[in-house]
Amino acid sequence: MLLKNCQQCTFEQLDNIAIQVGYPAAQSYLNEHPFIGDIIKVKSVTAQLNLLTQGKVQGVILLDFLLSTKHPQFNIKQFQTEVLAPIKSFHFLHSRHSALIPKLEEQLHKLNENGTIRLLRAKHHLD
Repeated sequence: MLLKNCQQCTFEQLDNIAIQVGYPAAQSYLNEHPFIGDIIKVKSVTAQLNLLTQGKVQGVILLDFLLSTKHPQFNIKQFQTEVLAPIKSFHFLHSRHSALIPKLEEQLHKLNENGTIRLLRAKHHLD
């Protein structure tokens, strides 16, 4: 998603943006949609949000789940938001935690059986 601090501007009209190094989603988007302005690469979502809040960049590209998990108290309403591209994301389980797999599978099956997964998919328009 794109968070920007201007009301009427589009992604293409921004002078600069910040992206997080180490998360390929933003870079992949930029590879497909070349950006003419300056791209500031930072190491964390916190750094991106600080630059945006301080007005040092006009926009940030980030994954919405990172914003909601790492900064749940961040007031997103002070900025304009734009979904640039839907991305399916997932996490891997390290092999040293393989004993958790049966427990995780059991919980996922329960969520599927009780309809929670169907409701979440509908809520987030994934069907």
